[in-house]
Amino acid sequence: MHNHYNGLKTAGLFGSIFALLILVGYALAGARYVWIFALIGLATTAYSYWNSDKLAIRAMRAQPADPQQFPQMYRIVEELSQRAGQPMPRLYVSPTAAPNAFATGRNPEHAAVCCTEGILQILDERELRGVLGHELMHVYNRDILTGSVAAAIAGIISSVGQMLMFTSMFSGGRDDDRPNPLVGLVMALLAPLVAAVIQMAISRTREFDADEDGARLTGDPLALASALRKLEAGVARAPLAPTPRLQNASHMMIANPFRPQDVSALMSTHPPMAERIAQRFFADAGLDVEVTSAGITDEEHANPMDPRARAVLNRRGYDVRPHTAHQISAEEIRRADLVVAAEPYQVQTMVRMAPSTRNIVLLRDYDPSVTPGTPLDDPWFGDESGFETIADQIEAAMPGLVAAIRK
Repeated sequence: MHNHYNGLKTAGLFGSIFALLILVGYALAGARYVWIFALIGLATTAYSYWNSDKLAIRAMRAQPADPQQFPQMYRIVEELSQRAGQPMPRLYVSPTAAPNAFATGRNPEHAAVCCTEGILQILDERELRGVLGHELMHVYNRDILTGSVAAAIAGIISSVGQMLMFTSMFSGGRDDDRPNPLVGLVMALLAPLVAAVIQMAISRTREFDADEDGARLTGDPLALASALRKLEAGVARAPLAPTPRLQNASHMMIANPFRPQDVSALMSTHPPMAERIAQRFFADAGLDVEVTSAGITDEEHANPMDPRARAVLNRRGYDVRPHTAHQISAEEIRRADLVVAAEPYQVQTMVRMAPSTRNIVLLRDYDPSVTPGTPLDDPWFGDESGFETIADQIEAAMPGLVAAIRK
């Protein structure tokens, strides 16, 4: 089970984008013909589902990967597939210098993973393993179907929006047959934009799950973070031309193939308990360290500390002066000497925000009693005992973090 309920979010977003398609159909054709647009949506969904393993491969001109020519890629995917207890997908290589990778296919039995020649050249084996673990989890979580269907419906909405604009302005016939021109114009302008935003939100929820599950699969969450830094620079040096075919497939790729990625995160971090606990440990060690905390979303912006966290800190004798939440920025990440994340997906999100940085670490990696890559528990949906648990986890990591900073 995912900590962030991304499956529920995805279902809600799909409901929203399908409802938008129906609304656009109603505005264009009226209630009598809105069923036509529902059928169009279902037909497009079925087509995207059945052909999702072919469209992106064709767009990238990819060819089946020869095991003799690409033994490392084969070895990694075979090992990770066996570890996941899932079928091994077909492997392809695209003859392009732009570094990228994607997974495609309607289900794990009819899936493919494609790497470009560029990514195989710039990543070492550990980094490639992180990327392939991420892509395999897209396959096993059936994210390719999700993304393909969302893109198809968004494309229909954009096309219908253009038709709606033309119909509203130039259609003839009786006034009672013609759509309201003002409503048509507003829908034509706003519907494609809203559809694109919903599509991006669906894609983002699936990326977070693939980050988290891929890190579990490989057991090395920082490998993907390292790969993403190289990919950001590599794509900037060798972007792909934004042809219609590639634009339709770009949502599947691990890095935006056309321009440097501008990723804004949607998840909030844990409450500022780590900040308070770290301040105490650093002070006790005689270290002059400025400690601040932030989230990677504006969801909690300007909110005070959670009362459950405040109660736990009070009982343990920590400073609980007033705190106001804020969203971390790329500039804050670059300016900090060290950025300590609570969960692996936060590491990867912040690397995407500030790809040139080398200062992002995972808190529990400093606790020798746990496996590297272990996240802090998320106490948000539980009672106060969950905050006691993460206070214990933070305190257990502090001696290792203090020792690292002393160096």
